[in-house]
This record gives sequence, C-alpha cells and structure tokens, in this order.
Amino acid sequence: MITFALNLKEEDKYPERIITLDFEGKEASELFKKVKEEFSNYLVKGDQEDQPFLYMDLCPVTTGDEKIGLASFTPQACFKTEISEQIIEFIKQN
Repeated sequence: MITFALNLKEEDKYPERIITLDFEGKEASELFKKVKEEFSNYLVKGDQEDQPFLYMDLCPVTTGDEKIGLASFTPQACFKTEISEQIIEFIKQN
C-alpha cells in the first residue's frame, strides 16, 4: 500500500497535511504524475525561500514484516500555494 499526501509548508511551522489517500498498486504514482504534469507551471524547488508552498509525496505503508528502502522511495513535488484549491479539486476528481 502507498500513501499519497498533499501538504502545506509554511515558514517556522510544521508541515500541515491537507490530503492523504491510500492506494494499492500503481494508482498513487499515476496520480502523482498526473498532478505534477497538470500543474507543472507552478512547480518550485521547495527551498526555505519558496515558503509557503505545497508539497506532494508518496510513502509506502508497511506492516511489521515488510522492509522497504524508504530512501529510494521518496518522490516529491512542490508547488506555489496560489493554486492550492485547483490542485485539491484535481486530486478529488482523479
């Protein structure tokens, strides 16, 4: 199982989770790619000077017996906050 998450990062604050969805198989990475392509004009590096920004990531959900190399599984994309409503709506529709 893979968790797809959209978060808000503001200066001097912990990230705030906006959307969290769990998927089986390739659905999480497919949604990640769709969102990144659809809103590619709003991508930012996600550096401190870019704050506030939205960031989207994927994370494996593991049970006690599973071992997954998390370091090799951290796709992330960061976006300007001015399009937060559009991204949220796009995710809900897909």
